[in-house]
Amino acid sequence: MSILFGVITVLLLLILATNFIYLTPKPIEGEVVPPDKDRMDDTKAIEGLISKLRENWDKGDFMAYGDLFDKKAEYITFLGDRLIGSEQIALAHQKLFEDVLKGSKMQQLSIKRIRFLSENSALIHLTGVINPKPTKEASDSRKSIQTLTATKYNDEWKFSSFQNTRIQRLSFFDVLIGAIKG
Repeated sequence: MSILFGVITVLLLLILATNFIYLTPKPIEGEVVPPDKDRMDDTKAIEGLISKLRENWDKGDFMAYGDLFDKKAEYITFLGDRLIGSEQIALAHQKLFEDVLKGSKMQQLSIKRIRFLSENSALIHLTGVINPKPTKEASDSRKSIQTLTATKYNDEWKFSSFQNTRIQRLSFFDVLIGAIKG
């Protein structure tokens, strides 16, 4: 019995140790790129749109959250689901705000860059954390980077795409599990 316990203990220690042996460097978030001085009005409008994104998330207002996206927007969730249009985005967030992410807050939001691709379109990079327990400090392991595009219609900016990706390192343990799963 004690040999079995020893073997199990060694295996658990190996699993734990391999989870802290990283095969990739620490993620690089990149520096904040200063805004285009010639487009300050548009930059402020997009910053306002981003503020509304956070406010609507924090209130759990799925309809107002979805309304920030245009009717043909494409939204790739953290889990890889592809949502099309503001209505589908709102309904997917209704389920989240009423269940697993009820009361969650968007924290540590940082605009990394707003790059204008044309007169009426912009590429946006953000980083931030969705904290499901906002009474506690969010872990850095929850940090994600978002890539969005915004399009201006009749002098109003709306998001037209969204991609959310967790910022993480690949550990030896991740590789082992991936090899086992095939």
